[in-house]
Amino acid sequence: ALRGVSAEALRGVSADARPSFNGPTFRCRDGGAEMPSARVNDDYCDCLDGSDEPGTSACALGAFYCANVGFKPRVLPASRVDDGICDCCDGSDESVAGTCQDACEAQGAAFRAAAAERAAAVERGLAARREYVAKYASAKGGWASEVAEKKTALEEAKASEAALKEQKEAAEVVERAMQDEERKRKEVEEAARAAAEAERRAAEEAALNATRALLERCTAEVSPDPEALAACPPPTEAEPAAEEENSLFGDDDDEDSGDTAAAEAEGGGEAAGEAAGE
Repeated sequence: ALRGVSAEALRGVSADARPSFNGPTFRCRDGGAEMPSARVNDDYCDCLDGSDEPGTSACALGAFYCANVGFKPRVLPASRVDDGICDCCDGSDESVAGTCQDACEAQGAAFRAAAAERAAAVERGLAARREYVAKYASAKGGWASEVAEKKTALEEAKASEAALKEQKEAAEVVERAMQDEERKRKEVEEAARAAAEAERRAAEEAALNATRALLERCTAEVSPDPEALAACPPPTEAEPAAEEENSLFGDDDDEDSGDTAAAEAEGGGEAAGEAAGE
């Protein structure tokens, strides 16, 4: 036993705190009162901080240390000391013999088994992680190669797209030029057809006018010379010209043809009269 303090008096004191109880006197931990060592754990609270009663419930601020050999140490509030409930697995918080059984070894063994299982589970998880990391490192090289290939393919596709775009634009330029050329060709052809049609109509009109003039001269002139009358076409030859004139000028030309025929008949009568008079 320590000097001045019996082993029984050191109940509820940790091994680290025991040197403070070594001596004939004890000073409170808060540096306050000092008292004979015999007053430690005498079930009377002498220190305001309750440090003189580590093994009793006398002080409200006191604390009881459970050694719990074979398991984990524990510190209890002083109010739980000798309350009939086993708070420490070694039963040291209850002074009445037979109240508690020392269960620290069994609890420690169960705790260590659970801790070992947890450690094994952690190790299995770490092993799985290492396996995944190794697989990832192996796959990463393949992914890098695949990414490089896809990048190369993408660049080639972009280059091909640019080339196709240039070809398309060039083809559009050629197509627009051909369309312009075709439009101009059609315009030239249309102008040529219009000019030819105008020329044809002008020629037909000139021929018709010449025929009209000839008919008018032949019907208006009265020549005593039979050879002069022979230059005029016979009436049967004038009819096609009149029909052609009618087809070109419509109903008005029909009236003109009728007038011409009447004039020819009248002129013929006058000529016949003059011939009879001679």
